[in-house]
This record gives sequence, structure tokens and C-alpha cells, in this order.
Amino acid sequence: MTAQPVPAWLSDLQAEADAHPVERLAAPLRRPPLEVDESRMRRAAVLVLVGPEGVVLTRRASRMSSHAGQVSFPGGGIDAGESPQEAALREAWEEVGLEPPSAEVVATLPELPVAPSFRPVTPVVAWWREPHRVGVVSEQEVASVHVVPLEDLVAPAARFSARLPGSTFRTPGFEADGIFVWGYTGWLLSTVLRLGGVDRPWDPQVVREVPEGYR
Repeated sequence: MTAQPVPAWLSDLQAEADAHPVERLAAPLRRPPLEVDESRMRRAAVLVLVGPEGVVLTRRASRMSSHAGQVSFPGGGIDAGESPQEAALREAWEEVGLEPPSAEVVATLPELPVAPSFRPVTPVVAWWREPHRVGVVSEQEVASVHVVPLEDLVAPAARFSARLPGSTFRTPGFEADGIFVWGYTGWLLSTVLRLGGVDRPWDPQVVREVPEGYR
């Protein structure tokens, strides 16, 4: 298959991310409590993989000890000697069968702690220049794999603010391809779309509770 060129909105993503202070990018997320020592945690990376057919998302297996059942990007812990980019591509290979040479890293966003453990996570954005078939490889970690069209994600009807029952904390939310996206993944997806200039106006005052099974 002929490699697909990086679309303009992704090619400028790193410059857009660099122009925004991390505090501004992370404003919708809770910061870690002062007693958390991030230096003692194993760092992680996630891969925001965007291709001609859409964005690759996974639903985590229900048996996972953290974020079970939630929608996430492929990713996991950074091994000794690895860069965040290498770790994100490796984890995507292990989880969904992505062939690393088929993806081109276009941006790396600031590392941020993710609730509830406040583990430091680095988002790596890549263009899937040579798409191929992907699916569940690690059943222990992944329940399903979804390639969601960009048009479905930016549709205002698919956008809302998500919150847990009884909580006032909200994150950007999406519902597309039969999955409910919220939390860190919702924030990161919303941030990438906004920085790339491809998002469309939506109403954050529309609030939906996170369904059982996605909490």
C-alpha cells in the first residue's frame, strides 16, 4: 500500500502543542495531591494513532486492575532505556498488532499525571501512513479495538461533558462507534482535535453521566 502523506492539521500539531503552556493544556484535569511522589512511579506512554480511516481506540478488558472497561489509547509502561515514542509504538504492537514502521510520530505532548493513581503519562501522536488490519492481541488488556472516523468524533452531537454519578468533576466526552469516551482519554482526544484545528463547536453544558461498565 502506498504511504499516505501526513495531513496538514497533524503536521503542525507539535508546534501548536509547544505554543501552549502545560498548565493550560491540563486545566480540565485534576492535579495530583501534594503527597504523591511521581519520581517513584513507573512512567507510561500512550499512542494517539490517527489514520485515513480514523482514530484507533481500545476498550480495556474488564479484568484490568485499573480503568477496567474504559476506553483508552494503546499504551503502557516505559521500559528502561526506552523513549516515550518507542514505548507507545511497542505497546500498540503488543495490544492491537500495530506494525511500528507503519506509523510516523508527528508530536509528543507534555507528560501529565493521570488520576486516580496520578501515574505520569506521555501522549505520543502518530500518523498511520500505511494502515493495515489491527485487532485484539492481548486479551488480558484489551476487550475490543475501534477505528473511529474523525468525522464522527468532531460531530457536535457526539460531544458532551462527562461526569461520574455524584461528582462535579467533568471531562470532555465522546460517544461514537458504540463506545463512551471520557476521563483522560476524552481530554486527550479533545486536546488533539483542538490543537489540530479540526474540532467543531460543541456545548460543554450538555452533561452526561458515565455509564456503568465504563467507570
